[in-house]
Amino acid sequence: MCYLILIIFLSLTSQIHSQNFFPLNIGNKYQFYKNIYPNEHEYVTRIITDSIIVSGKTFYDWGGRYFYMDEEENKLYMTTGSQIKLAADFNVPKDSLFIAYIWGSSPYEFESEGIDTVNILGDQRIQFGMTYNYTSAPGPWWYSIHVGFKFVENIGISTKCYSYHDLFMLTGYCEYLIAFENEILSYNPFQFDITLLSEVIDRPINHFPYQLIADINSNYDELVDSVYAEYSIFRNDTILVSQHKFQFTGESPVEATVTLDSTNLQIGDLIKFRCVLTDATIFNDKFFDPDSGYFQFRVLPPVTDVEKEGHQEHAFKL
Repeated sequence: MCYLILIIFLSLTSQIHSQNFFPLNIGNKYQFYKNIYPNEHEYVTRIITDSIIVSGKTFYDWGGRYFYMDEEENKLYMTTGSQIKLAADFNVPKDSLFIAYIWGSSPYEFESEGIDTVNILGDQRIQFGMTYNYTSAPGPWWYSIHVGFKFVENIGISTKCYSYHDLFMLTGYCEYLIAFENEILSYNPFQFDITLLSEVIDRPINHFPYQLIADINSNYDELVDSVYAEYSIFRNDTILVSQHKFQFTGESPVEATVTLDSTNLQIGDLIKFRCVLTDATIFNDKFFDPDSGYFQFRVLPPVTDVEKEGHQEHAFKL
């Protein structure tokens, strides 16, 4: 019986120390949604690109501060110059206090929120929280400060909050991790979609320029970096113009004016194009319509009568 209890204890101990609440390595990527009081927001990208060695340990630059995760101790350290300071202690039980330097060069007494399991970043994950709260004595110089961090196992900082309140002002922000990529895991919540609304038909040579219309959908509209139509012109199987771009503008449905110079076109030329959407996420993805290959049409002889082109929708989804 004692032998069984010892095995269970060793197993639980091993599980605790196998947790890594801040895996650090060159190339790790993080994208945060930053809510700024009272009603502003922005997206913040952090990519680990630098490291230094202090006392034989590798510290990685994360947001302008250098951190080292000691998995054996289950503690996070930071360095300022040649000094190594405790940034977070993931062993501290819930409601217990500990001194940490994660908020700057001065020590702050944080309260542990302990470890729990939460539904975050697309899965059930283990989380550790720590907060610092201070309120001065009542009076004309009264003020209150709140600092909070949450760490998620095998990911790192998932939430970072700061607020300052006195008799004259209230300011602060919270950063929430929305996407990440490291050597262990990745999470990409972004969805982008483009629907070409214009019909793809052979076009008389005197029907240039012309308009393309497309519908853009995204669950993070502000992270759509650019949307354009990419054209190439072929004559007798030889490419004349390669990847000429025409930007879509406006709100969805968006429009692009295709200004291929008709004086440089000849009847029978083959024109290939596709719609391209690039994002401003940490993944820097490109989305194409069609998914592969190109739409294509031929340049036809000019028409002398005003002819109305068909307006039947020919929609293509990414």
